[in-house]
Amino acid sequence: VALVLHLAMTMNFWHDTAMTLYLFLALTLAWTGVIAMVSVAFDSATGTDVLYFVMLPVLFMGAHMLLRWRTATAAAMRESELTSPALAVVKIRCMLSQYFRWIAQFGDVYIVADAELETQREHCYEQIERVIEVATRRFPDSAELFVLSAQFYLFLRRQRTNAYRYLSMAERAGGNLGHRVQCLLLRSQLRAAMVMEESKTIRAYNEFKAKKQVCC
Repeated sequence: VALVLHLAMTMNFWHDTAMTLYLFLALTLAWTGVIAMVSVAFDSATGTDVLYFVMLPVLFMGAHMLLRWRTATAAAMRESELTSPALAVVKIRCMLSQYFRWIAQFGDVYIVADAELETQREHCYEQIERVIEVATRRFPDSAELFVLSAQFYLFLRRQRTNAYRYLSMAERAGGNLGHRVQCLLLRSQLRAAMVMEESKTIRAYNEFKAKKQVCC
C-alpha cells in the first residue's frame, strides 16, 4: 500500500485517464501478487480466480479515488514538504487541476467572467507564483520546474518578461532532450507573440500618421 501511495505522488503528470489507468495497472499487479500468494499458501484455492476478476472493477474505482486523493493532497502540501522539484511540479499542476475542475462545474460552452471567477483565478495564480518562487530558489538546477514556470507565465499569467526569465533559466539548466525541445517551442512562441504585438503597434502608428496627414 505504501508503495502504491508513493507511486501515486511521484509519477508523471499526464491526462487524468492515463494516470487512472497507470494506477489501475499498479493495483492490478499488487492484487495479482496477493492472489498468487493465496494460491500457494492453500492447496485448495478454488474460487480465487473468480475473486480475482470480481475485484478488478473495485480496483479501477480505487485507482480513480487514489487519483483524486493525489490531487487534493499534492495541492495542499506545505512549502516545507517540497523536498524535490518533482513534488513542486506535481503541486503546481494539481493546483491548476483543482482550479480548472472548479471552473468545469459552470459548463463547457460559455462562462461569465464575474467577480467570483476573477477572485478564484487570482487566488490560484498567486498561490502558484508563491510555489514557483520558493521552488526555484530551493532547486536552482531543475529544468522541468523552469519550463513549467515559463509555460505558466506565457499561457496563463501572460507576463512575457517572467516567461523569458524562466525560459533562460531552463536553457541554462540543460535538462533532457524533451526539456530542450520544449525550450525551443517556447522561445518560438514568445518570439511570435512579440512580433504580433509589434505589428499591432506599428499598424496603430501608421493609422495615426495617415489620419494626421489627412487632417492637416
